[in-house]
Amino acid sequence: EALESTDWPHLLWLLNRNPRLTHLDLSNILPIDYTPVPDREIPTSITIPHLSSLHLKQAAADRIIPLLDLPSLTEFQVTLCRGSLDSTLRRFAEGTASRLTFLSIRSTAFTLRPMIHVLEAASALEWLEIIAVGTAGAVLDALARPYVTPTDGNTSDVPSRVLCPRLQHLNCSQNPDIKSGPLRNLIKLRMPISETGLPEENTMPAQQAPVQQLAWLNIDGCTSVDPAILPWLREKVAFVSCVYMTKKSASWKR
Repeated sequence: EALESTDWPHLLWLLNRNPRLTHLDLSNILPIDYTPVPDREIPTSITIPHLSSLHLKQAAADRIIPLLDLPSLTEFQVTLCRGSLDSTLRRFAEGTASRLTFLSIRSTAFTLRPMIHVLEAASALEWLEIIAVGTAGAVLDALARPYVTPTDGNTSDVPSRVLCPRLQHLNCSQNPDIKSGPLRNLIKLRMPISETGLPEENTMPAQQAPVQQLAWLNIDGCTSVDPAILPWLREKVAFVSCVYMTKKSASWKR
């Protein structure tokens, strides 16, 4: 059951009183403005210094995250969260994103620009899930090409780089806007130059962090991916899952 508005300050107080928490899973949390409780002293920002993993499900993430300071967070999951995730992404881009190794967004709305800011900073990210989100195609396109940080001046001398250079696991399932071209480009951009068959200038750009090759890919339910590309994907990526529809969906269409 969802917390009542009268319960919300007590949960915040509980979090504030447990600074040694390392993992936190919150479901059905829909906080609203509340009246402070006299015997519950709650700071405006609650620091949980050792929390490394946070999962929010059917929660108002953009109401919860601004209240928390999570200096050790490395894993963040949101599932079926209400409203937009944009303000959470903007907050993460200011610092948390650089520490993230695992980011999972499922059936939760966000716009492209805040997500790009997170990917720009996510140099340690190894596992990314963007499942049934509506903007996955644009995110994949950003991951599939060399990126130059926008500036007001001349960028001709600014070296390009690969977003999320340590990314090895990608789950972009259940997104009909995922296309074969960007998917192929993403994989080739992260391949060793010796395997691409292209001149060096057309492959991975030089940058400080070494770029990891993609090792795991899930494109289940990505109905716009051309089946003709699957043999190439399975040759270049160690594990590939591509199920266009479940047996239940297939039988319904028949």
